[in-house]
Amino acid sequence: MTDYQPPICDYEGSEYQREFWEEGGRAYEDAAEEAALARLLPTGGKRLLELGAGAGRNTPRYKGFEEIVLLDYSTTQLAQAKEYLGNS
Repeated sequence: MTDYQPPICDYEGSEYQREFWEEGGRAYEDAAEEAALARLLPTGGKRLLELGAGAGRNTPRYKGFEEIVLLDYSTTQLAQAKEYLGNS
């Protein structure tokens, strides 16, 4: 057995949301994600858990769910999600 540790994509302390999505010219990718989510997700439900939620960019697209729980490895990204979405 080796002590190999796979690399972790760590967004801690980063401005990933702003630099990559807001200023990075990613409108096509954002539109593709929006279309995929609209097609793949049910129109609503009791609870939705988003793993790897980042700064909550997709959260407004989850209309119809009573509760939405965001989970991410980066506390920086979750703090940005809270700033963007509030405490609701």
